[in-house]
Amino acid sequence: MKAQSAIEYLSTYGWTILIIAIVLVTLYTLGVFSPSNYVLTYCTFPADFSCQSSYLTKNGILSVNIQQLTSSPIIITAIGCNSNSTPSHMVTFSGSSQINLNIGGNVSISGNGVTPLLCYSNGTVFTGPIGSSYRGFVIINYTTVETFFTHVIVGQLSQKVLMLSTTTSITSTSSTATSTTSTTSTATSTTTSTSTSTSASTSTSTTTTSTSTGTTTSTSTSTSTSTSASTSTSTTTTSTSTSTSTSTTTSTSTTIQYLQFGFNSIGSTSYPTTSAGDTAVEATDTNPAQTYWWKIGSPVTGTINSITIYISKSSGNLLAGIYSDSGGTPSALLATTASVAAGSAGAWQTIPLTTSYYANGQTLWIAVQSSVTNVASMAYKTAYPTLYTYYYYYRSGLTYGTLPNPAGASSDVKAKYSSYLNVASIEGYAKCTKVTGAAGTADSVSFYAHNAGNFRLAIYSDSSGPSSKLWESGSTAVSGAPSWQAVSISTGTPTSLTTSAVTYWLCWQVGTANSLPSYTSGSASTGSYISQAYGSFPATWTGGTLTSEDWSEYVTYH
Repeated sequence: MKAQSAIEYLSTYGWTILIIAIVLVTLYTLGVFSPSNYVLTYCTFPADFSCQSSYLTKNGILSVNIQQLTSSPIIITAIGCNSNSTPSHMVTFSGSSQINLNIGGNVSISGNGVTPLLCYSNGTVFTGPIGSSYRGFVIINYTTVETFFTHVIVGQLSQKVLMLSTTTSITSTSSTATSTTSTTSTATSTTTSTSTSTSASTSTSTTTTSTSTGTTTSTSTSTSTSTSASTSTSTTTTSTSTSTSTSTTTSTSTTIQYLQFGFNSIGSTSYPTTSAGDTAVEATDTNPAQTYWWKIGSPVTGTINSITIYISKSSGNLLAGIYSDSGGTPSALLATTASVAAGSAGAWQTIPLTTSYYANGQTLWIAVQSSVTNVASMAYKTAYPTLYTYYYYYRSGLTYGTLPNPAGASSDVKAKYSSYLNVASIEGYAKCTKVTGAAGTADSVSFYAHNAGNFRLAIYSDSSGPSSKLWESGSTAVSGAPSWQAVSISTGTPTSLTTSAVTYWLCWQVGTANSLPSYTSGSASTGSYISQAYGSFPATWTGGTLTSEDWSEYVTYH
């Protein structure tokens, strides 16, 4: 009976067990149980960059599609793939391989046309069989077009090796990937079981034969001999599975090359100046330590950054300032220097103001306070009978270190000191630099600012100097000085501008006495300026004065 039960069990569940075995064999053949199929694949970058796609070949060549989402067009200068975030084994881009990306643009990179983009692991090129995994970092060096600042951004990569193994092109504006998979599996199983038993008994025996056809025969003999035979046959089962899939993905991106014309070097705030005051070395007068004022003979217009004094005694300290005029006497304190030690005797000493001051045609007084006698050089008016515009006041009894406000001066003496204001033509002027343009569409105008304040920009045509206004910006506040300040053409008037390979003049105004623009000495007639109250630029540039001044300003175009 037990044998019969076993046979019946196999007959009932044998097909189920067989089907399960076939399924398991098929899944194994397809690689479902391979650990490599469960490797987490990703390519991620910090904000402003996005990895659109990536794949890695068995010989270590990486191809990535990068999208840039910064606030400025960029130039990708190098890329690398390493098991650590150190920028090594970088593939560089220059010349014809330079990668220029507009805001939102993307590009596929797998090398620079000569050197493939290889992934390194512990200093050697990574290689691995298909299905193996690689984890590391993608490092990108890039330059912001509008500021020329360089940056490094690092992304993380976890990638499974794919079948491709050939070197792909430098960069691609379109990419196509096709994958085809075909799987065929066959499983055959045949099982035959035969059991025979013979027994003798005084009773009647029954012989039973069971086959897969379902036929049963019983026989009884008088010899009381019983024979039982059981045969179970499972026919051959063949299972064939074929799967074919083909996927094609095509992505297209447009690479725009951004270029510049103009003066894109950073200068300084050492501006050209004129002198307002007495530039002669006067005779030394013996006088006690006190505070002195003397009037500058002509009205002053321009930005004053410093005061220069001739030193007759190299000892003690000096403090200088600028005062307004009221009825021919010094009045309100307008600007001051810090207290400084007197310089070398017999030499001029320039002392910067703590805050620049803009004078708009004003009559001004220079004040000097000294901690010891006879530090500054001065002469009495009696030696200069024709210089009646110079007046000298002094005030005794003041403690050194603070200039009074108002002056409260007394004791009028007709004399003057060897001292003068250094006046730059910055605020209250519009200035331009001559540049050679290029054919294209202008995108922005960039201006280098050393300090905070407001500025305006413009582009003029050329006719032996600035001529007709072609474009201008509105008033713009400096953001993050010192740095390049980019103003989009679309925010100005007109909102678009097409340029040619002709001469242009790039112009600026500032609405502050701060040392804002960036200056470099140029060649004769490369600069021009006019007196201009801060506001809209004139439609036509008239009465300009040519100079050798270059100012840091350039146009970005494509």
